[in-house]
Amino acid sequence: MRKVINQLINFKTRKYDKKLEEFLIKEIDSQIEKKRKKEKLANKLWEIKTIFLAQNSYLIFIDFLRKKEYYDAWCSLEHCELKINELNRHCSEKTKNKYFFHFIKFQIKRWQAIYPYKLFSSPEFIHKKVTCSICKEIISPRGSCTHIIGDLYSGEICYHKVEDFEIIGFAIVKNPVMKSNVVNPEGENNNFSGLDMVINTLDMPFQYWDINYTKKFIPHEHITSSASGLCPCDSGLSYLMCCQGKKGCLIPHLQIIPYNQDIKNKLDTHLSIELKISDYLYQKKYS
Repeated sequence: MRKVINQLINFKTRKYDKKLEEFLIKEIDSQIEKKRKKEKLANKLWEIKTIFLAQNSYLIFIDFLRKKEYYDAWCSLEHCELKINELNRHCSEKTKNKYFFHFIKFQIKRWQAIYPYKLFSSPEFIHKKVTCSICKEIISPRGSCTHIIGDLYSGEICYHKVEDFEIIGFAIVKNPVMKSNVVNPEGENNNFSGLDMVINTLDMPFQYWDINYTKKFIPHEHITSSASGLCPCDSGLSYLMCCQGKKGCLIPHLQIIPYNQDIKNKLDTHLSIELKISDYLYQKKYS
């Protein structure tokens, strides 16, 4: 375990090592299996394992960005977000504060915001057979097991495993459950300059940064949208029906802000609210 702890503490200076990860995860899984009957200890081991995987996904994301492999970086960031969401519900504040949980959680949304990906495919399907990951019982409208989806049991998260399904359609959405389902991720119109600017401007990719959302005026001669195309101002209307008759367009503009007092204040407020929510949920669960 000492090797894992060293990896977690040195997050901002270490590089991702796939072989080392496989070795350490195998070692932690072995320890969790041995401690199944000691639920608190098994859950603590799960915390260490999950924050380690979250850190590694973030490191992989940064490596892909540096190589300009934007879609692979996006998928790695989604893996990181999934682990952070699990930790957000079950991880102790001590572990969060010690192993950069709050940094990763804060920056995930910022990175996602400057990606050009806006449309995603969302499959619609009928579940024919669903089982519980913990007890393997079949889940149905008429019957279920005693485990709660998303809860932690002796070092293992409960989820419902879809073993048989039928796809009935697809929808195009803006806020997907599965963020990896990007429509045309390598499209020619995708602008990754914001990502390049951040990764090249920051002193290091492990410092806090934030986004200031503003509007920027663009004259018509610099607008490439057709009359029937969507207006650059993001109103959802066509350019003809929206801004073409005006002097120009006020388009969304993102300003990247390095770490400063404003970000510190936002973080302090965010952490204060999160601690109050955690305390409330804990009291509600165990009172």
